[in-house]
Amino acid sequence: MKTLEELKSVNGILVGPHDLKGSDITSLPEGTEIVEKDLFLQLSKINSLPETLKLVKGDLCLQGTNVDSLPEDLVVEGNLSIKNTKIPTLPKGLNVSKNIDATGTPLSLVSEGVMVGIDLDLRCTALGNDSFPYPIYVGGDVYLPIEDVKGSRLVTLHRDSCVDGKVKKKTYLHDH
Repeated sequence: MKTLEELKSVNGILVGPHDLKGSDITSLPEGTEIVEKDLFLQLSKINSLPETLKLVKGDLCLQGTNVDSLPEDLVVEGNLSIKNTKIPTLPKGLNVSKNIDATGTPLSLVSEGVMVGIDLDLRCTALGNDSFPYPIYVGGDVYLPIEDVKGSRLVTLHRDSCVDGKVKKKTYLHDH
């Protein structure tokens, strides 16, 4: 299992791929701007990503970690899984080439300039009707909860959002 000391970031570039599933790693090397390939951190002890991180040239999996934010203007050239994390906001300028899985998060806000190449799964989140103050751009389908556990809200996208697929609404279920 790799440790932080074994991860090398040269001139801000972390050469990969790195499979750190379940590892004791709590952070990436300071100053990391680019991850050259996939970065699998699910169920690891990572607490945060460096604010300097701007590009992941592959998949980024943070599923089941204690990460509670993503850097602004992050580009992921693959899939992004933040399933069962503590992330409450998709940050400004987030651009993901494939899918985003945000199920089971406290996600309550989608910021300006979020772009998703394929599908955006937002089921089992804390989204409300005010969660989309800006348009989003999705190349495939968007999966939304119809209502929260109490049935007290409807979730709708900003009127200027662009979704090439369908908007599919599902009842909030505790299945995570």
